[in-house]
Amino acid sequence: MATDPPAKLYDQFAPAERLTLVLEAMARGDVAEAERLQRSCPRKSYTQADAQYEERFSMAFDILAVVTIDLRCMWGKLHVLRWVLGEVREMATAQNINAAFAFLDGERCGKGKRQMGFFSRPMPNPNEVVNYSDDDAGEEQQDPRSDEELLNPTP
Repeated sequence: MATDPPAKLYDQFAPAERLTLVLEAMARGDVAEAERLQRSCPRKSYTQADAQYEERFSMAFDILAVVTIDLRCMWGKLHVLRWVLGEVREMATAQNINAAFAFLDGERCGKGKRQMGFFSRPMPNPNEVVNYSDDDAGEEQQDPRSDEELLNPTP
């Protein structure tokens, strides 16, 4: 009759070893061994800062990252314009690049699109659980009106 191995043996496994042994026991169908390994896993207690504070801090950091990315895009445009004004002697070329940037930004705004898709999502209520796993939730919604309706609004 087989007896259970001493508990001291099970207490000595490192987390990586324990996981490997549990997975191997499950693979060979040894449910009792897998349960023994899981039951003998040491228990630990942890503390953390208030969860509501941590969530707000994380959200503030995410917003900071989005704003920084947006500012970097604007900085890139200014960097190109500075280069153009400093290096390009032909004023027509400088004005052409400046007009191209203005056209691209103006076209986006003229179509009623937001600066970035991230901002098109409404802020959730404080206690609401939101699933952000779908990638297209933050994308812009297409305006159902035609280009003609957008360019010539009726009063």
